[in-house]
Amino acid sequence: MTAVAVEQPVDLAALRGATLNDDPWPHAVLTATFTDKATTATLTESFPTTGFTPARQDTADKQFVNEVRNDVYGPDLAQPWRVLLQQVTTAEYRTALEQLTGIDLSAGIVRAAFWRYGPECWLSPHPDDTSKFLSHVMYFNADWPANGGGHLLVNRSNDMSDIHDRVTPVAGSSIVIVRTDTSWHAVEPVAATNPRTRHSLTVVFHKPGSDLSYYGY
Repeated sequence: MTAVAVEQPVDLAALRGATLNDDPWPHAVLTATFTDKATTATLTESFPTTGFTPARQDTADKQFVNEVRNDVYGPDLAQPWRVLLQQVTTAEYRTALEQLTGIDLSAGIVRAAFWRYGPECWLSPHPDDTSKFLSHVMYFNADWPANGGGHLLVNRSNDMSDIHDRVTPVAGSSIVIVRTDTSWHAVEPVAATNPRTRHSLTVVFHKPGSDLSYYGY
């Protein structure tokens, strides 16, 4: 992705001013990620519905069942999404994350992917691999039931039940996850009775020279 000057749907002041929590590992939760409710609603209503492929892994260090779209562009992508995807390549967005986290991202390789979690989809507790500086996960569901599962879990360990905090995947919310060896996080299984599909966009800053073939960008 090439950095260009664009409109800015992400509220960079809110991103810069968010609280970076160190307990149990560095992360920041935002409840109003975008500049206004209209922007949030437009992105939510036009979240892409095609181009996803099933994703599954069952290894000792990580298990998941979900759907991913690594090709973030395509003829079906609405213009508000093109604007957002351009914004996350800009120096302004990068600088806001640097000010929040204290991490030098100047050499970071920016990549993004769309994710969907239907009923019984989930992601086991894991720290991200060493290719990453950090991830910014944004959510796009107009509403989400309290008993619907699918919350992002901030874990203290690799035990799914060892929970420090839950992040509801409702539109406008997001979490910045700073990669460390102990940054355990997970997605609890979406309830089988939940008719909704969990929608998110993950923006990742990878370290230079990283082998990104695993991610299929």
